[in-house]
Amino acid sequence: MVDDTTVSDTPPWSQSEPQICLSLTKYKKDTTNPEVYKQAFLEITSRHQNHVQIFTDGSKVDEKVAAAAVSSAAPNSPFSCRLRDHCSIYTAELQAILLALKQAYQSQERKFMIF
Repeated sequence: MVDDTTVSDTPPWSQSEPQICLSLTKYKKDTTNPEVYKQAFLEITSRHQNHVQIFTDGSKVDEKVAAAAVSSAAPNSPFSCRLRDHCSIYTAELQAILLALKQAYQSQERKFMIF
């Protein structure tokens, strides 16, 4: 699980609203060639080259569940955790997003893309 939360000195209303890109959702996973996904991904990332990329994954095998987030700024220092047995894959994915947010919070960088 993510460590105890601390409160930021910056009030949330003074921060910019996160931008969410859902352009990849127009492709149906079961009928889209992986190269189409790759090209669309590269187009997105090329427009945001000054952002640190953080990749997330929640995984479940049998009853074992885990989550991870790895940053392009620190690829050898991923954040990961094992969740309780029988947690849902949705819980694992959410935990991975929380790990990505923690990684961004602890970073000196200020612009991030979470995948």
